[in-house]
Amino acid sequence: MEPDGTLIRNVDEFLKQTTDPEYKQIFRIPVDIDITMQPETDVIELKEFSERNIKKFTVKPEMRLRFTLGLVRFGRHVLNRRIRGLIDRDIIWEGGLEMPRITLFSRYRNGNCVTSKYVYAGDETGFALEHRKTIQVFKHPRDEEVKINY
Repeated sequence: MEPDGTLIRNVDEFLKQTTDPEYKQIFRIPVDIDITMQPETDVIELKEFSERNIKKFTVKPEMRLRFTLGLVRFGRHVLNRRIRGLIDRDIIWEGGLEMPRITLFSRYRNGNCVTSKYVYAGDETGFALEHRKTIQVFKHPRDEEVKINY
C-alpha cells in the first residue's frame, strides 16, 4: 500500500504451453528502437500509411510474449527510456522528418496504461511532452476476476 492509502498493483503474467508441465512466468526482453532508421525485422512490425505520412511500430504478434519495445529514440533524441515494469508498447510516428509527432502507448505491470504524445521542439531542445494520460486498467480485484461458463 502506498503512503496515501492507494493499493499497489503488480500484474505477473504466466503461460503454460501444452508441452509444459507447469506455468512459467513471462519475462520480456526490451528492444531499443530508433524510429528514424528502424526497418521491419523478425521481432518488430512496421506498418506504413504513406497517404497520411504515418508509421506504426509494434512487436509482431508471435513475438509479444518474448519482446517489447523498450527505449525509444528519434535520431539522437531519446523520447522515453522507462522500461521498468513495461509489458507492452506501441509507437505511432506522424508528420515525417519535418514536423514529427510521436505517440507512445505503454502498458505496465502496475496496471497503468500510459499514452504519451511528443512534439518536435527544435534540434537543440529535441522533443517536448505535449500530453500524457494514465489510465488504470485494473482498479479493483474484481477487474481481474475470470469467469468460465461451461
